Amino acid sequence: MAFIQNLPGALRFLGTIRRFKKKHVEIDRARESGNPAEEQAAIASAVSAWSLDAARTMRLELKISGTENIPKENGFLVVANHQSYADILAVLRAVDGHQLGFIAKDNLKKVPYVGYWIEEIRGLFLHRGDAKAAVKMIQEGSKLLKDGYNLCIFPEGTRSWGPETGEFKGGSFKLATKSKRPILPIAINGTYHFFEENKRIRPAKATVEILSPVFLEGLNRKEQAEKEKEIYQKIREAVSKMDQNDPMKAR
Repeated sequence: MAFIQNLPGALRFLGTIRRFKKKHVEIDRARESGNPAEEQAAIASAVSAWSLDAARTMRLELKISGTENIPKENGFLVVANHQSYADILAVLRAVDGHQLGFIAKDNLKKVPYVGYWIEEIRGLFLHRGDAKAAVKMIQEGSKLLKDGYNLCIFPEGTRSWGPETGEFKGGSFKLATKSKRPILPIAINGTYHFFEENKRIRPAKATVEILSPVFLEGLNRKEQAEKEKEIYQKIREAVSKMDQNDPMKAR
């Protein structure tokens, strides 16, 4: 029954990705030019149109704050908590106008349209349980960051399905430490109302707060570890505060 109830919503979402696919010619042309800035701009333009289309189609209403904290220079790593499938839309709308690729589970690579979409915007796949593949992904991701591409990782490793923020997995910040690029923490709350709360796709209101960027360059391992804990704590506190004012909880 749940599958049948969610099928129309899932098809609407896949439809937005199909519409995005029409933009691939512009992205591919820019990529072939060998100019990273040109490719980043092409991806940013395409994803901006897609994320707005998808948010409207799925009736996901987002209240975003802290956009002044987005680094002026590209090549930053977004670190965000993970409540829902809708978090991807939430983050993309938050950094609208910037290219952003996602670190995704390798099983998504085989999902029609989705796997293609992740690769097209310069996302990378993480093969769990394969240490060699994980090292390769970090190397590839670090190079992308150094070349001015932006990436996003959800350090919890899986959705929390609610307002509680799970512990961040070890190694989640290696992309930033290896590339020496800044971390942009983002706190998200309310996206779980979109599907995870009742396992049914429905309109939702969510809040996104972009926190101040964090730089790990020049810090020793102990100092880096402390900064990582600080990032986790700030995201957790921001999520908790937003949850207290969640408009959908009052329904």
